[in-house]
Order: sequence, then structure tokens, then C-alpha cells
Amino acid sequence: MEGRFWAHRECTLLTARGLLALPGH
Repeated sequence: MEGRFWAHRECTLLTARGLLALPGH
């Protein structure tokens, strides 16, 4: 379960980073 939690958290961080990197934001 811990691995699943960390994987979800990492995915969320990567997604947030990608959105911030988008132009016009």
C-alpha cells in the first residue's frame, strides 16, 4: 500500500510540475 501511495504522490507532483511548465500559465 505504501508503494501505491508514493507512486500516486509522485504522479501528482509530476502533473503539477507539467501544468506549471505550460506556457501562458
